Amino acid sequence: LLHKNMASIQPIRTLIVTFSVIALISTLLVMGDTGSDSCDAKQQLLSVVFENQSGRPVELWSDTLDAVYFQAALENEAQVRVDTFVGDRMYFTPPGSGGSHERQYYMLSMTASHAQDKVTLYDKETMKTIKNKQHVGC
Repeated sequence: LLHKNMASIQPIRTLIVTFSVIALISTLLVMGDTGSDSCDAKQQLLSVVFENQSGRPVELWSDTLDAVYFQAALENEAQVRVDTFVGDRMYFTPPGSGGSHERQYYMLSMTASHAQDKVTLYDKETMKTIKNKQHVGC
């Protein structure tokens, strides 16, 4: 009698093991390769300071492959540190723009060199006198 019950349990064990292996493979495929590959530069995290010296309030937005995200509202002379990724586009707009590119003041695509930079938005007159000492916009 015990042998007969064991025989009926064996297909269930096989089924459970099969589902476990499928779940493990699915998890590994979703996680992907975590190695640092030059094709995966998008995943490089940057911590960048954005500063407003334009003389007016502005909003800071990021534009990724997935969506547009509001980052901060900056009064004049305010700054904010934002964590972003290589390849993301960061841009300043007037308040209430909803992230519209049509109303943007300045846009910058993030590169690895921005990791220790400060990105500053100035007024147009100041921009005319500033050489490209740092990343600036008008």
